[in-house]
Amino acid sequence: TLDLRYRLIPYHYSLAHALFSTASLWIRPLVVAFPEDEAAAAVASQWMDGHILVAPVLGSDAQRRVYLPSGTWYSLAVAPLSNTSQIYTGPTMLNGTAGLDEIP
Repeated sequence: TLDLRYRLIPYHYSLAHALFSTASLWIRPLVVAFPEDEAAAAVASQWMDGHILVAPVLGSDAQRRVYLPSGTWYSLAVAPLSNTSQIYTGPTMLNGTAGLDEIP
């Protein structure tokens, strides 16, 4: 995941520039990013990092429950050369176990 952090530096630099020049929020709760979605208002453990939905695993059992608002969503591959990405259509709720090789 450290490699992913460094690969996201240009992306975050662009978000920081947009924050400075247009005062647009970089990190937003789901309810701010999707104000018309009532289910998003109840989600407190996920947020938007620019256009990336962040849903951390909060328990030691690696179980996750991820709400995807309306739209098309892609899983984020951790490995730099990984071409395996799943596509999801929201709104939907994903449940499962987070693997060590994925960013939820």
